[in-house]
Amino acid sequence: MTFQQFKDKYQDYLVTVRRRFHESPELSMEEKETSRFIVAEVEACGLPYEMAGDYGVIAVVQGTKPGMGRNVLLRADIDALPIQEDANNLAGPKNSCSKVPGVGHLCGHDAHTAMMLAVMKELTAIRDQFSGKFIICFEPAEENGKGCWLMLPYLEHYEIDRVYACHVEEGLDTGTVSIVPGSRMAGVGAFEYTIYGEGTHGAAPHRGVDPILCTAEMITGLNQILTRNIPPLSPMALTIGHVESGTARNAIPSQASFGGTMRFFDRGLGEFAYGRMKEIVNAIAAAHRCKVEQTFEYLSYPLVNDPHLADLACQAVGEALGTKAVVETEPKTGSEGFTNYIRAYHGQGLHVLIGVRNREYGSGEAAHNPKFDVDEAALPYGAFTTLQIALKLNECE
Repeated sequence: MTFQQFKDKYQDYLVTVRRRFHESPELSMEEKETSRFIVAEVEACGLPYEMAGDYGVIAVVQGTKPGMGRNVLLRADIDALPIQEDANNLAGPKNSCSKVPGVGHLCGHDAHTAMMLAVMKELTAIRDQFSGKFIICFEPAEENGKGCWLMLPYLEHYEIDRVYACHVEEGLDTGTVSIVPGSRMAGVGAFEYTIYGEGTHGAAPHRGVDPILCTAEMITGLNQILTRNIPPLSPMALTIGHVESGTARNAIPSQASFGGTMRFFDRGLGEFAYGRMKEIVNAIAAAHRCKVEQTFEYLSYPLVNDPHLADLACQAVGEALGTKAVVETEPKTGSEGFTNYIRAYHGQGLHVLIGVRNREYGSGEAAHNPKFDVDEAALPYGAFTTLQIALKLNECE
């Protein structure tokens, strides 16, 4: 099937389904109607499936061609974000907008799910052309980091050889795809701290223990990790995303809290920085006579594409869409839970980026922004790209 034939067959379906998801977004662990629609589409294809938890869906397309084929996992995330969507993108009104106040598909998961459903339908139609099987995984709760840990135990009995996922990319033009080996997405260390002091009147600070001053010094100290403890040529980012304390301007409160994340491409350096963070926080707390409690900690791995699989994918897309469709991009400092799938299957994984930027239409704003939007002309490109890569990964080359 050529791209034009695929587009003619699935363009209307892709737009209709994507808009359905987009206008009725559901938050992590609340994807009831999204999951129900997915199950209906799986059943319409006559495929066996199982539920993973309440809303995760795992469908299987078994090839019927004689011979040996690999078992390939294809993953799409399905949840939305707790962000109010702007009805306009960078150029004007969007073609579709959330109808749920305070919730929006502003990371492209609606597009991911629509594209994967089209891929599932086409794989079902051509199952006589491949051996092995495709395990199609619709993952809930990707945004809060819980989804992959929900899905992985259910996937253990499928004898998966390789794993694949894609993500829309606002920095790439529609019709292009980024397939690059090696480190592609950052690992993340997330943290929350609560600092306990002793409250007192602002006119008598010597009678209390100030958690705000302690917190301020902690934040300053943590930011020095990057400039004084990390090699200058090793990329790392640290962000304090929230600080809370106090209710009155003339009183020193009894406690304060703050939290944030750091991003890294070297797991060893990430672990080192996380260790230094604890040392600095504890030492500063002691110096201020405060007590400190780490109330949340999380440390993940960077996402690393297998070089051989990246090469196979480049071949597949180049043959189907031309070599100009494949572009290189710099590693992204955002994190991606799909790294846990890759690690679970011995590094045999691939994550690619699908271009959705169309300056004339107005798509191109960063994800997690109220103006984020997807050029719907990119949907058949993303689905067709996924199909070509999936079939290539399925082959026993």
